[in-house]
Amino acid sequence: MTEADAVQAISNAFVAGWATAQPSVPTFLSNEAGAAPDQWVYLSVTPPAQAQTSMGPPGSKREQFKGYIAVQIFSAVDVGDKPSAALADSVRTVLANKSFAVGGESVDTFSGASQRGASDGRWNMRVVVIPYVFWGVA
Repeated sequence: MTEADAVQAISNAFVAGWATAQPSVPTFLSNEAGAAPDQWVYLSVTPPAQAQTSMGPPGSKREQFKGYIAVQIFSAVDVGDKPSAALADSVRTVLANKSFAVGGESVDTFSGASQRGASDGRWNMRVVVIPYVFWGVA
């Protein structure tokens, strides 16, 4: 599996799951633009770190790739924390502790944590960070 495969699998799973979990809240992926309503979420997948886990000639060495999924939740100011906390719960429902299949292999995710971010006067931000791992051959 490649980094591009993993990012695509995570993005596809998030978009499909989010459409069911929170259909009225728009999603944006990395390098996408759009008009923002009163609340929205932004998905980004960090590039993974890799570690060789076996020996062998080129093309046969197993490598483990570990990275993080970050979903930033933006909501209007002066509405309290409950709306963004509810969206954080939905993010974890869609992405945390899952396995997304990609051509006979999988991207596995783990429990996620959320943290309140800063406000710029228009938006309050909360971020949910979820670790992921996949395996590849080098």
